[in-house]
Amino acid sequence: MEALLKSAKKQKTEAEILCLTGATLIIIGISKDHNTSAGVGVSNNYFDGLLLKTMGVVATLSSIPFIIASIKNKNKANLFLKNENVFFNPLSNLKIQRVYVGVKINF
Repeated sequence: MEALLKSAKKQKTEAEILCLTGATLIIIGISKDHNTSAGVGVSNNYFDGLLLKTMGVVATLSSIPFIIASIKNKNKANLFLKNENVFFNPLSNLKIQRVYVGVKINF
């Protein structure tokens, strides 16, 4: 259970890093194209901005499998937590379901 939650958190972090890196590369590529077309840039090479934008799109799209895997691992961990029984007294075999209280914080 804990391993699934840890891997879900790790995969979510990897997805966020890839997505933000991709968005940054796209913005830099667009600004490079804008500077080159305005005559401000030192290099008049069109492929610099195109290459940066392409790398940004690839990085952003490669974050999608990490997001999907993170969601699946989190759902599996939550499923395991919901179906877990606790024995308070081993002599009486009394089964009591655990009740979990959580706080979700979105940034």
